[in-house]
Amino acid sequence: MTKHVRDPRLDERERDAQAPAPAPEVPQIAYEPGGQPNRSVAARAALARGYGNQAVGRILARDPNPELEAVKKVGHKTGAEVDTALDASPFFKPLIADGVKAGKKADGHVHIHDAATFQTKCVAYLSGKQNPNTGAVFTDDEAKEFAKNVNAYQEGKEIHVHEERGEAATTVHESMHLFANDKWLPKVGFNANEGTTEYFTKKLCAELKLTRGGYYADQYAAVKALVDYVGETYVAEAYFEGKLDELEAAVDKKAGEAGAGTFGKWLGYMKASKYAEAKALT
Repeated sequence: MTKHVRDPRLDERERDAQAPAPAPEVPQIAYEPGGQPNRSVAARAALARGYGNQAVGRILARDPNPELEAVKKVGHKTGAEVDTALDASPFFKPLIADGVKAGKKADGHVHIHDAATFQTKCVAYLSGKQNPNTGAVFTDDEAKEFAKNVNAYQEGKEIHVHEERGEAATTVHESMHLFANDKWLPKVGFNANEGTTEYFTKKLCAELKLTRGGYYADQYAAVKALVDYVGETYVAEAYFEGKLDELEAAVDKKAGEAGAGTFGKWLGYMKASKYAEAKALT
């Protein structure tokens, strides 16, 4: 039998031609995690509080009561309400002015769905995308289960929200994404983008006296440290107006004589989810 061996004379181009093509990148999802406690969660809580097995059994087995289980809508801010709030803000209005002239707005792009419609749309959105829990593409069953714990998601310029999940400020955060400069996300990546969006969401919510929970806490904390370090104006103008070079120069200058490349390092840590290291630079 003839023994086949690889020809050692293969040149670089031949080796490249024989190398397998890289697998296509699986698209990631843009969403706000959430969900509501189910009966098993309530049962565990009852046990933890010292209730007996009979009480727990009643929680798990009780018949649905339409009056007790009526739909409780969150009261999400509409896209039009977010637009109005931004326009009325002395801080935000000048920052978004160019974007608004170019047609950016939240009105018409925020869609608030009932439970059944949201589940169907969210599962369809997740199809073909990367499951953050496994790193692989969602299976049908995984998508259906994952969708049960999603408050909202963004698909292109369209925002889809579950009417019973999240908080009124959920749509403020999602709408804020629509006003970010087109240069921002490709430069900074997911974590810095979410942290910065959350920073400005909290700022607008404070103006509106609207409660905002602790979403994207690690990303937000790292961005808040950057804002405190270099100044809010640089970060705001980079996010809304695309002045990323100015932000980078300001961070590097602030870091001193050996500070060249500091902003690049900060971005690298953020993209790697190394938030403590990112904060240490600021």
